[in-house]
This record gives sequence, structure tokens and C-alpha cells, in this order.
Amino acid sequence: LAPEEWLRRRLPQWFPGETFPEMHDLQEAYEMITNRFEEWKERQRLVGVAQGVEQGRAQWG
Repeated sequence: LAPEEWLRRRLPQWFPGETFPEMHDLQEAYEMITNRFEEWKERQRLVGVAQGVEQGRAQWG
């Protein structure tokens, strides 16, 4: 089993609800995963900011 095929099978199990593009080689897999993690980090950062704003509003009116 090629490493990119192994990733193609595992990623949906590890990250349910996410979609992943076709990967043809390890370089494509690396680039896709790197980009995806950056997107996830930014998404989580924005969630944290929104939660902080909500907590501030609740606490300070």
C-alpha cells in the first residue's frame, strides 16, 4: 500500500466531516495537509476570539 493511499484512507477517519482532495504523491499529500492544518489553526483561533468576545460581553455587559 503506497503511503499516499494509506493517508487517503485514514484522513477521513481521523477528521470526520472534512473532505480531502485527491493525492497523487507524497509531495501533494504534504502540501495538502500543511495547508489544511493552517486553515484549521486559523479557524480555531477565530473561534477562540469569538468566545472571548462573548465572555467579555456577558461579564461586562
